[in-house]
Amino acid sequence: MDISYTLIVALMFITILSFGLANLLASLAEILNSKNNTKVATVHLNWIVILLIIHFNMAWHAVLIATYKSWSYDTFLFSVLGPILAFFTTRIIAPCATVDDKPATLISNYLDIRQQFFVLFAMIQAWGIGTDYLFYRGTTGSTVFNILLIFLAIVMFKTDSYQKHVYGVVVAWSLYITAIVLRSLAIIS
Repeated sequence: MDISYTLIVALMFITILSFGLANLLASLAEILNSKNNTKVATVHLNWIVILLIIHFNMAWHAVLIATYKSWSYDTFLFSVLGPILAFFTTRIIAPCATVDDKPATLISNYLDIRQQFFVLFAMIQAWGIGTDYLFYRGTTGSTVFNILLIFLAIVMFKTDSYQKHVYGVVVAWSLYITAIVLRSLAIIS
């Protein structure tokens, strides 16, 4: 039986990505389950949903993996780095059960995890830029969005103002919706 490097990389990529996706779906199920004491601030919930979109975008990268022919151990490691970062990010953003579900506590819980979350979030965006170079041999239209999201992550990392995080999540949604529309119109890849 002849097994290609592409198949091995794709299997590893999808397997790791699936663990992160399962974590996100479990987190959302916990939040939606009214029997649990798992509550989150609105901004926290939005970042969980945005991370879900990131996972779907990464799944789309599996198509690129299927077309890549020049695999080396370095390119393999770099390729699976994205899903690994996404998995770690899902573990950090996952909400905790709380007895005190007052808005101030929920906001405090979110602000406590923001630095770890946004470091990993920025690293995922940098990985996206790297995959553009790896698979496309240069930048794409998506690269601009990745760079803007890295700058947004830096600002969100540094601020402890919840109001600024509200604005930050609005900016993130604007960027993701714009990118999705442009991809669906085949304006960017």
